[in-house]
Amino acid sequence: MKDQDKQRDMYQFCLNMKERYHTRYDDLFWRFFTMVIPPKPVTIAEYGVGPGLFLRDAIERYSLKKAWAFDYSEVMLDHASQHIQGVNAEIHFEKVDLQNEVPRNVPAGSIDIIFTGFLFRALNKPIPLLENWKSLLSKRGTIVIYDFGKFELRTFEEEWSKKGEASFEEIVDRYRNFSRYSLDDLRVLFERAGFG
Repeated sequence: MKDQDKQRDMYQFCLNMKERYHTRYDDLFWRFFTMVIPPKPVTIAEYGVGPGLFLRDAIERYSLKKAWAFDYSEVMLDHASQHIQGVNAEIHFEKVDLQNEVPRNVPAGSIDIIFTGFLFRALNKPIPLLENWKSLLSKRGTIVIYDFGKFELRTFEEEWSKKGEASFEEIVDRYRNFSRYSLDDLRVLFERAGFG
């Protein structure tokens, strides 16, 4: 695929993310999020920042002074910088391929909230990233992985069949992407990465 085609596909993906944002990050999400992490000035890092809508809302809701935004796509980082423009916070944008590398410019122990939304399931080798998180997280910091959970293929097929948009083969292909890690899988991954 040519670079121009990849950029066009990424631009369309970014638009799709914007359209779904308020469905995925609705009032229920924010009520739960602020219950688990009470609003107070903190430093946040978002891995897979996409168009930056979550980070913008988090900066405003938490009166954040500093934020880190990581993504592998220049298109996403450009959109994120546009959406976050004008907020009263120091924001660092960094292009990083989270499948194969970890951010290098963040001081150890400096992040209070590490957040990833609908990205973790796509990681083929999550241990290096988890080890990076362990080194960056402040002593009382929190990691939030907001993603699809693992569920049975039959349940997944029933849900997608209702939409009538995909053959069974396409459903199975999507299942591999959407149903990757269970909560127990995450516990094992965090243990292997050195979390107690």
